[in-house]
Amino acid sequence: MYYEVAAGLLLDGAEELVEVSQAVELGKDTNVTIRVWATEGTLATGAGLAISAEGSIDLDQWVDLGYNYQSTLFEAPGNTFIPAYSATSAIPFRFVRLRYTLQSASVKALFGASIFTWTLS
Repeated sequence: MYYEVAAGLLLDGAEELVEVSQAVELGKDTNVTIRVWATEGTLATGAGLAISAEGSIDLDQWVDLGYNYQSTLFEAPGNTFIPAYSATSAIPFRFVRLRYTLQSASVKALFGASIFTWTLS
């Protein structure tokens, strides 16, 4: 299933450094592919937009899915896919969401994000 969890979202480091997406229920699917694209911004090396995926079983407590589900955009326009490899194990959570973090209070990013859920065969 395809979910667009951000479209034209502006994150301004002067106001807020961290934002999270809506949660997506995996249902019968066992994994995700994430795409994040920045259309405009003042991103730079060391001052990028970090993206990480988190999982939850109850929508209350969230766990970072780890290194393989993280990426950083350092320029706009630009895009990234997470994970950048073919997954070999299932995600052990019912829900997934994205955490967006600006690495500096001096940057802004206008971006979008999508989550595609799928099943390992």
